[in-house]
Amino acid sequence: MALDLSDEESSRVRLNRRPRPTDSTLYGSELPSFDTNIRSNPSYGRPSVADVSFASANMVDLDDEGLYGEGEETTVRALMRRWIDERLAPDLLPWQGELVGEILERLQSQNEIVVTLQGNANTTEEEHFAVMLVQTEVERIKFVLRSYLRCRLQKIEQYTPYILATPDVQRNLSELEQNYVQRYGDLIGRHFQQTTLDQLPAHMHSLAEEHPNTPSMITEPNKSKAVFFFVRDADCPPMALPGGKSIELKKGSIHLAQYRLVEDFLRNDSVELV
Repeated sequence: MALDLSDEESSRVRLNRRPRPTDSTLYGSELPSFDTNIRSNPSYGRPSVADVSFASANMVDLDDEGLYGEGEETTVRALMRRWIDERLAPDLLPWQGELVGEILERLQSQNEIVVTLQGNANTTEEEHFAVMLVQTEVERIKFVLRSYLRCRLQKIEQYTPYILATPDVQRNLSELEQNYVQRYGDLIGRHFQQTTLDQLPAHMHSLAEEHPNTPSMITEPNKSKAVFFFVRDADCPPMALPGGKSIELKKGSIHLAQYRLVEDFLRNDSVELV
């Protein structure tokens, strides 16, 4: 069953829901930008602070609509969207390695410039204030990135047997996550074996036994969970519902449906969870 909201109701939902993080205090782009036309300082191997100047420092006030795909999506907006999707989805979504790598590179670049400016006596008061804003944004983005990784680790530990038994899910993990889930599964298996299973009859030693009319011993994500989703794509096809019915997914509309019906749309970036 899906709940289709009218345009007026969709607007009211967007206004009344809890505000989502935006990159409202960034300098003209997804990360604070600086003038790259700077000379090298042979003494420290870093740019000379006297030659470092801020690029256009006009504050960009992005409202909540800007985060919903109006115009070109910035790197930080993409990270925010992937973070929220990961937190709200019951299963493990594909690893965003390219996006995370780009974010880390930009954070490192900003850190180097901040350190350079802070260590120079010629830095003006205005530049010190701008550096403080940059540091605040860098820490905010680091928080989102850490939360994204913690959320994935929590799912990996919760569904370890399921992941190890499902090759399709393993493809959603990074190389490090694949190594982690394998080692974590081995540790948990040995722990259960030594503390409990060795004391039971031999036919009860398996952690993946299935019996008629009993719940499975392997915990799987609950894909019947209801989720709200926002339609990002203007060419999003209709959603097929149980019973042969379907609903039209208009760009900018918000709907409520079971996650299993939304899963494919989410993986294709046609929708985002809210």
